[in-house]
Amino acid sequence: MQAVGITLYMALAIIQGVSSGGIAIVRRRVSTLESAIALSELDENEFGIPSLRAEISRVEISFQAINRTVLVCAMILALVAVIWFGYSSIYFAYVIGRVELLVMLFFYLIAPFVLFFFVTSLVYFKCKDITLKCKFAEKEFVARTL
Repeated sequence: MQAVGITLYMALAIIQGVSSGGIAIVRRRVSTLESAIALSELDENEFGIPSLRAEISRVEISFQAINRTVLVCAMILALVAVIWFGYSSIYFAYVIGRVELLVMLFFYLIAPFVLFFFVTSLVYFKCKDITLKCKFAEKEFVARTL
């Protein structure tokens, strides 16, 4: 269980890719839409492209702070997990009680998934508004060009 917990905390440090990937998808959609608008010789201001780019930049800046915080927290928790693993390896004859077992289950198995869910949902909700605006602009572009 401890090895799995340590691995989960290390994987949590990699979760930063989720936020980078989430915003990259939105940026790619806006850039594709922008190219299509330019090729159709339409005004990008009518579709709100400049405001979408500004929102994407704002969200990217906020993700940088989130990524730093998540990385520091994950590394601290992984360090505690490794120290706890070393301690329990040295004192392996110590019989743990129910409370200690529940703390270990929470720390090694439940906490990493809670943090993962929290960060993933944070990325989803920060990108949701921009994605909806992008979908609306795409629909409007398709309606005008057909």
